[in-house]
Amino acid sequence: MGLFTKKRGLLKDLVLKYFEQANSCIRVFHDSISLYFEKGLVPDFEIAVTNTHREESKADDLRREIESELYTKSFNPQICSDILSLLENADKIPNKCESILYKIYLQNMRIPGKYTEEFGELIKININAYKTVHVDMKDLFLNREEIKLLTSGVDDFESQSDKLERKMIKEVFDDPSIDKADRILFKELILEIGSISDFSLDLADKITITALKVKF
Repeated sequence: MGLFTKKRGLLKDLVLKYFEQANSCIRVFHDSISLYFEKGLVPDFEIAVTNTHREESKADDLRREIESELYTKSFNPQICSDILSLLENADKIPNKCESILYKIYLQNMRIPGKYTEEFGELIKININAYKTVHVDMKDLFLNREEIKLLTSGVDDFESQSDKLERKMIKEVFDDPSIDKADRILFKELILEIGSISDFSLDLADKITITALKVKF
């Protein structure tokens, strides 16, 4: 095996390792926010927030390791640019998950029980958008022919999320039992959760472009 092939193989392994770590962060986030909607601001939720932060930090460490490999192993500048751009897009998702949990925790947010089911559905849709793009990432290296089909699945979840976000925001602002300050906080939370599918769609588009340009 030539040096060039070995370098490409190392880069592929590192990128896939990053996405596995990002996926771990998303799983911990999902468990954390599910706990919140089920039990509220219980002590275990603070622990869950810390765990999500830890997983997000591990993803950041891997991203920096990949950046170092790209710059020290003399990869083609175009490959460096494409992979760094891909990671920059990908990194927004674990960052957003961490941000959502800290927003809930630090602002002591308490969601009225009648909205927990819809919040749960919104979380599910956005997690599914990420899961689809996670499969896209593997296909970047393993099965390029399926990438465009899977990317269309991310678009479907993003559209579902947009529709539910609008419905929930309308309900919150029509609810006389919620004061104006809380309405704004709930709206921000709804939009932040919805941004996971927005970022996932952006990442899916980036994966599609990178798959056409970079051969692994």
